[in-house]
Amino acid sequence: MKKVKIKYNHWYPRTFGIGGITLYPYILLSYHSGSAPTHVIKHEMIHVEQIRNIGLIPFYKQYMKELSKGLIKFKNYHKAYFSISFEKEAYARQFEPFTDAEKEELSNEKNYFI
Repeated sequence: MKKVKIKYNHWYPRTFGIGGITLYPYILLSYHSGSAPTHVIKHEMIHVEQIRNIGLIPFYKQYMKELSKGLIKFKNYHKAYFSISFEKEAYARQFEPFTDAEKEELSNEKNYFI
C-alpha cells in the first residue's frame, strides 16, 4: 500500500476552483500547508480509502462512468458531480473524525490538525 502524499498550494485544483483532488497516491490541495480545512483533507482521505478498497483502475473507471452518465442525464457538471456515488459518500462522511490509521498515515504531513 502506497502512503498518501499531500501536495499543497497546487495549481491543478486551483485551475478548477476546487479545494482538492485525489490522484492516488497524491492529494493535491489548493491551500497552503496548515490552512486546508480539516474536512477537505478528510474528504480526500475517504477517496483514498475508496481507491484502496476497490482498486485504482476500477475506482477511476467507475468515477468517470458515473460522471459521464450524470452529464448526459443532467447536462450540468455540478449536478453530475454530486450524483457520483463516491462523492456522495465522501460528502456524507467528511466531518467524521480522522481514524487512528489516517492520523498515522498523515503524521509526517505538515498539518495543524494532527
